[in-house]
Amino acid sequence: MQSLIFIALLGYFVQISFATGGLNGLPILNGPINPVGDIFGANTRVGQFIHPGLWHTHDGLERIRLGVVNELDPWKIAFVNFSTDSFSQASYAMQGPKSILCRGPCSNYTTFTNDVRAAYQNAVMWYITGNQSHWERSTTILDAWGSNLTNIIGTDTSLLVGLEGDMFVNAAEIMRWEGNWVEQGAQASGESGFSNQLYWLFARQSIIIGQANYGMISIKALLLSWGCDAPPRDK
Repeated sequence: MQSLIFIALLGYFVQISFATGGLNGLPILNGPINPVGDIFGANTRVGQFIHPGLWHTHDGLERIRLGVVNELDPWKIAFVNFSTDSFSQASYAMQGPKSILCRGPCSNYTTFTNDVRAAYQNAVMWYITGNQSHWERSTTILDAWGSNLTNIIGTDTSLLVGLEGDMFVNAAEIMRWEGNWVEQGAQASGESGFSNQLYWLFARQSIIIGQANYGMISIKALLLSWGCDAPPRDK
């Protein structure tokens, strides 16, 4: 009886290992994908997918921009505060990137936290103002971390991905679809680059769904990490 239990457990852990492979084993992250037949109401072409994990649509960004341009509140006063924040400045000094982030005794993740906020806020600043210096600041941060970060270790890594990773993905998608940013190192076959490297890293960190707030934030991170090829106007 004990032998049978051991064999069953061994098989389970082997299955988990294959399903949650490392960063270089991207195709086996969740095991094989079974083909899906015709389903009533399913998407049939690019552009129909409505992404559940992003903060802004194209129309939403336009609403913000036009509110600022036309000096309408609440956009006008919000922009005054937003534009003077230190993380909204094109002169922000990047603190990373790091190849490995750690929460806990070897804590260095605040560099990521700060750079993520600057990337997002400069992305929004670029969209509102059209100032190229904000485009440059946001995309250089995205490229730097997207080409260098390879692992996240330590305590509560899923929370780090669900919070900071959430904002970073939103910055990337604004710059990709609204700013025509082409990420550094990206190739259809893989290699480095933001979506090839970080989206899969974020997904790997979140694949083991926990309880309570850990579970909810892991689900949010997974929603962000998957399906980010649909333009914002369809999200």
